[in-house]
Amino acid sequence: MDAFITYGDGNWPNFLLKKLYDVENLPLCSPKLLSTRGGLERPADVLRFPLLHLTRRDEWSRWLAANGVEVDHAPGILFSDIMVVQAVAIAGQGVMMGNNVTCTGALSAGVLVCPFSSTISGDGSYYLVIDRRKQQRPAVQAFSTWLLGLIEQLRQGDSRAFASERRHS
Repeated sequence: MDAFITYGDGNWPNFLLKKLYDVENLPLCSPKLLSTRGGLERPADVLRFPLLHLTRRDEWSRWLAANGVEVDHAPGILFSDIMVVQAVAIAGQGVMMGNNVTCTGALSAGVLVCPFSSTISGDGSYYLVIDRRKQQRPAVQAFSTWLLGLIEQLRQGDSRAFASERRHS
């Protein structure tokens, strides 16, 4: 493998790393969930719904604590794949702790909404990870240049760049 994109702490000592972006986590749910079980008016209201967890439960605990809700243990369902968590949330089966990266498409399409604007920082970032022995390959350089240019366009608020790339893939 010449290069890959991954989420983590940036600790890959034998690879060249290019940080793409940090992650901000926030509660997300389907629009129809907003009007069931009394709705979501206050942060504590998420506890009336199944909380959807990705691999660990601490993101929900941190978000709840940051919003003045004390819980010993954030209840809910644990998943190992963000796309499964997102599909379950879109289906209206619970509230997920999503992020500004993997959920952009669902938010833009309106199939997920943010009931609260409060975010917490993720415990990692997205990185382009390149095998040092292969970094001079033209394909690796072209991919790296293209990806970093796209990320820069997104940082500057040009969401059309992302939409254009999705149409062409």
